Amino acid sequence: MTPYPDPADLTPDDRLRELTRLLATGVLRLGLPAPVPANSGPAEPSEFRTDDLAARARKSVTVHAG
Repeated sequence: MTPYPDPADLTPDDRLRELTRLLATGVLRLGLPAPVPANSGPAEPSEFRTDDLAARARKSVTVHAG
């Protein structure tokens, strides 16, 4: 079969077969580990700085209408 057959061209048995194939592919993918991104951050947690995690306070400017 082609990768994406036209459903209008399929018999009921072919549709059932395609649906079964799609569901089986999804079930198999659920059992696989999630892919790891290429840049997963620092190798060791000790490379984190604690002040990077805290939000820095910003000074605000107040204007009074007079």
